[in-house]
Amino acid sequence: YLRLGISLQKSDAAYVAEVEARRPPLRHPVIMALSDKTAAMLSTPDGKKRLREEIHRRAAEKLPEGALLNVYFSDLVVQ
Repeated sequence: YLRLGISLQKSDAAYVAEVEARRPPLRHPVIMALSDKTAAMLSTPDGKKRLREEIHRRAAEKLPEGALLNVYFSDLVVQ
């Protein structure tokens, strides 16, 4: 079981509406990034860092260049 909450930091407030409009296409890369991870991988700080970087890379591909500054985990529970 995995529960994950993320926040996306945008480079400009003008991108807020665009991110909201692209919510389903942004959820897909997050789900795909999680699909091959094990609980052991996500239990280490390095594993969490790699996951955050992968989500950032995949989500940034769905937005205009430079729109996504960072990805933050607001909730991460692995059971």
